[in-house]
Amino acid sequence: MRTPGPLIAAIVLLVGGAWGRAAADDETYDVTAARVGPDEAIVVDGVPDEEAWGRAPVIDSFTGSRPTEGFEPRGETRARILTDDTHLYVFFEARFDERTRVRAYFSEREDINADDQVAINIDPFGDGRRVYMFWMNALGVQQDILATLGGAYNPAWDAIFKSRGRTVDGGYDVEIAIPFRSLRFDQGYDGPWGIQLKRKFSAHEEYVAWPPVHRDDGPEFLQYGKLHGLTPGSSGIGLELQPTVTVRTGQDRDEETDELVWRKPGFPDTVDPGLGIKWQVTPSLTLDAAVNPDFSQVEADPNQVDNNRRFALYLPERRPFFLEGRELFNGYMLYSRSIVDPIYGLKFSGKQGPVSVAVLHALDEAPSASVVGEHDTPGFMEEDVDGALAFVSHAEARFDLGQRSNIAVSFADKELLRDGRHHAQFHALNVDGRYALDENSQIDAAVAYSTTGRVGEELMHGAAWFSEYGRGVRLSGFGFGQAGSTEGMRVENGFITRPGIQEFWSWGHHKIELPGAVEWVQAGANINAGLEGVGSGSDPAPSWANATAWAGVRLPGLTDVRVTARHWDSLFEGKDFQGGTVSFNVSNRALEWIQGNVSAGFGDVIHFDDASQTILRRVGGNLAIRGLRRLHLDVSTSLNVVGRDDEEIDRLWIWRAKTTVGITRALSVRVIVQGRDQTILAPGGAVLERDDSIDLSALVTLVPSPGTAVHVGFGERWTWAHGDTPRTERRDLFLKASLLIRL
Repeated sequence: MRTPGPLIAAIVLLVGGAWGRAAADDETYDVTAARVGPDEAIVVDGVPDEEAWGRAPVIDSFTGSRPTEGFEPRGETRARILTDDTHLYVFFEARFDERTRVRAYFSEREDINADDQVAINIDPFGDGRRVYMFWMNALGVQQDILATLGGAYNPAWDAIFKSRGRTVDGGYDVEIAIPFRSLRFDQGYDGPWGIQLKRKFSAHEEYVAWPPVHRDDGPEFLQYGKLHGLTPGSSGIGLELQPTVTVRTGQDRDEETDELVWRKPGFPDTVDPGLGIKWQVTPSLTLDAAVNPDFSQVEADPNQVDNNRRFALYLPERRPFFLEGRELFNGYMLYSRSIVDPIYGLKFSGKQGPVSVAVLHALDEAPSASVVGEHDTPGFMEEDVDGALAFVSHAEARFDLGQRSNIAVSFADKELLRDGRHHAQFHALNVDGRYALDENSQIDAAVAYSTTGRVGEELMHGAAWFSEYGRGVRLSGFGFGQAGSTEGMRVENGFITRPGIQEFWSWGHHKIELPGAVEWVQAGANINAGLEGVGSGSDPAPSWANATAWAGVRLPGLTDVRVTARHWDSLFEGKDFQGGTVSFNVSNRALEWIQGNVSAGFGDVIHFDDASQTILRRVGGNLAIRGLRRLHLDVSTSLNVVGRDDEEIDRLWIWRAKTTVGITRALSVRVIVQGRDQTILAPGGAVLERDDSIDLSALVTLVPSPGTAVHVGFGERWTWAHGDTPRTERRDLFLKASLLIRL
């Protein structure tokens, strides 16, 4: 959460003025897409055999962008661009200087980060603030990301577009057709679109780009080339319908008979239809509605380490309705997983000129309780939300100022109903913004105010604030900031676990690039300290102070090593604790068929159950194995041990194995097995308590295009406690289907 301190702002203005420099006149990179004739048709098959490709401009001046800048690519890359009234077409010819096997696999959509890839990144507004990224591996498997200048990335955004790839002698070719309807653009803007073309050499973890990227010259989005010649025409009435149906059945263990019994047929437990509607009001503004949306997840959340946990776990969003336009919503004010089971949902989002808007409203029939655990939240405790309904609303508008600055206002509201009466309410107002001092430094700041409580009782009031100065160039960066909130601050649509604190921090890092086998060395440090009891009516008291230093190096064979050391001092339950921790991580990505990393750590921690100091030992790792262009096996494990040998020990072991077989680009089979073993040991090693579970899920997925999919799945959970034998706790069968219709 975020707002400015006057002293910090004044210091930053002085620092920014001293460090700032006028931007040099950069060389411009322009390209004009050739037009496809009215009697011509482009067939996306990975072969540029249409006559129109012969008229397309050729772009071949790609230069190295990462891990260093300006290096000579390990092969030639040529790109050509065409357009008509409905599509943007791009063709890549990717070749290698040396004889090498192309790294590419038939896999699930998005799962191509270890492959050879090409990409086109598009900025339809031409202002460097919102970019659509389209990545394809050498076989045409797709990945897309929606990103904003402020650093918000939405990898779950899915666009409908066509791509085909093929391996050829010396490399590979990829052909792409992106419908203008899959993008958001300002219909009144007639200037050039921003464009960047990229290629990844997976065997060396190297990226090349056109135009060149100079990280000393500010954000990459503002260094895009200019794409001329695009004249998007009308494409349908802008309406999308997505009917869905989920059919579930299975067995649960009956509490009285302790036997597995089949679930009784009924709505919506067995058959649950739904409908999603999207209306493209303008090419840049979209209205989404969902009636009885299916918010079940095809893949369950992976187990997370939660022994000796003080605060609630944050869960990533996977549900499709919340993913559209997610980058436009303030992540502090809206944690969409707090909306558990909505009956309906409405959303309006997009950008018109310099103004971005994001509005969401939903009726939730299973609202979550407040995630604040160490303070009461009147009206939103477990006993309040049990059996209640919640009307959840969020609205915000962001205004672009200059090239990199902006200001935004957002409002959040949650109204709880119980037994047909208005039971509790939450309201919050947030103002945040960014002021760019120069092309490499900025101030981010925000301030918020909230009221929370039961209807008819005195409301609880709170405030929160944040401010940070940051500066980053190619090899180094530094920053400092502060944030805080009063004890009465709540964000019931968001995720705030610890109100009533004030925190201060500073950070810095530097990187050295080397010409030899060791590619780079980098190091950094950060310091933070905090006060607790802000807004409690008494003077805040020092609560914690941490100092962390880290160093990393890339060794031959794409082996990255990172070591971190931390010293901390913390006040908990009236006791002062001090300690230190050391950890390391080693990863390797040199081989095509096997990649992985190992991490470990050791040090002092607070045992939150009894407010004592103890020792944490942890080790973990993951391994990714690929073969036959179709098989993926990902295995991960982590072991967390809290406690010394002469005291009670809490040991948590989590493991997961995921196997995916990509039969075709659209059809795949996935099997996941994940287990959790938590054991409490007495001094000497005797088992006091044990709680184990294993989850198995198998899934067949057919995804001809984003939005149209069929999933058939099976799941089973086994549990057992100390001394027991494993037994089936539940069994699930489901069919989930959706169809995307564009009108």
